[in-house]
Amino acid sequence: MAVESTGIYWYPIHAVLEGKIDLIVANAYKIKHTPGRKTDASDSEWIAELCLNGMIEPSRIFPKEDRELRRLTRARESYVKEITLWS
Repeated sequence: MAVESTGIYWYPIHAVLEGKIDLIVANAYKIKHTPGRKTDASDSEWIAELCLNGMIEPSRIFPKEDRELRRLTRARESYVKEITLWS
């Protein structure tokens, strides 16, 4: 099964299916630049076809134990940047 890594919409899908089935989180940029006709209406069919033909390179997903630290680090960077802008 494959999903496009657009925004944060893939997080809950990945969280529920992790460890139960093989899930490919595909880089949206790379899917959009794979040759073939693709419109918003046919996204899921296109992604399924690419997945079945082994044409999707999976995105890197950090191990579960590292994700919280990564989230906190990104939040801190964002806060520091915001404080710096207002100083």
